[in-house]
Amino acid sequence: MSALLIALCVTTLTVQDIFTKQYSLKGLNGDYTFGAIKVLFAFLFFLFTTKDIQITAPVLPYALGFALTYTLATVFSILAIRTGPLAISSLILSYSLIIPTLYGFLFRHEPMGTAKCIGIVFLLVSLFLVRKPSDPAADQAVSLRWVVYVALAFFSNGMCSVIQNAQQLAFDGAQNGNFMVTALLLGFAALAVLAVVCERRSLVQVVKQGGIWAAAGGICNGATNLLVMVIIASVASSIFFPVLSCGQMIVIFAVSALLYKEKFIPRQLVGLACGLAALVLLNL
Repeated sequence: MSALLIALCVTTLTVQDIFTKQYSLKGLNGDYTFGAIKVLFAFLFFLFTTKDIQITAPVLPYALGFALTYTLATVFSILAIRTGPLAISSLILSYSLIIPTLYGFLFRHEPMGTAKCIGIVFLLVSLFLVRKPSDPAADQAVSLRWVVYVALAFFSNGMCSVIQNAQQLAFDGAQNGNFMVTALLLGFAALAVLAVVCERRSLVQVVKQGGIWAAAGGICNGATNLLVMVIIASVASSIFFPVLSCGQMIVIFAVSALLYKEKFIPRQLVGLACGLAALVLLNL
């Protein structure tokens, strides 16, 4: 049963990036609108799967922090996937787990361990190898704008994990459902305001042409978060997270090559292998 749930989690995690890529191919100017719809449906998913919802004052500071970083991660992930290759963007975003790892080491005095140190080295090697080819005309060449977007998405995504971990420690693993419902509601509100203020001219068009991809991505996002909470109760983190991360990246690279015709030079494939090793080591 655990293997089936993990496979389902890999699927929902991967498919939400594919839905974002499908939206980006339409060339619509409405990333706040797309993000708002995606977060709304993630919120609705948790709303209908969480019992006895209570928005309490102690949870609110953590929810506010998570809503801010989650909103930034959502927007910049969309922009990164829009302006750069899906496979490399997803790989770098998956490296954001290094942020909670370093946070725990620096501020909570958690032991780093040999495996995590080696994992960081593999991660840095992977980042060097998967960089764009020296030939600007190559299919994988990317812009400085993509670099900025993926870096901001990387940091924001990592901070989501930091705040989520802090919330779990503060409430001894409880209040997860209430925390997510509150945070996603706040995130939706922020993105909805940005959409109305900045994209009111294209809002209707984005809803009509990109709404289905955003809604599907939001449901997958909510399902992923729920599956993680269910699986982690019965499967060791040291097994689950490496399998989840590696499974996602293998599927994403396959989809990118087969569906989106993204081409990878041998150096980048070696970088992928180093990245997979890094994800395993960082979760040990």
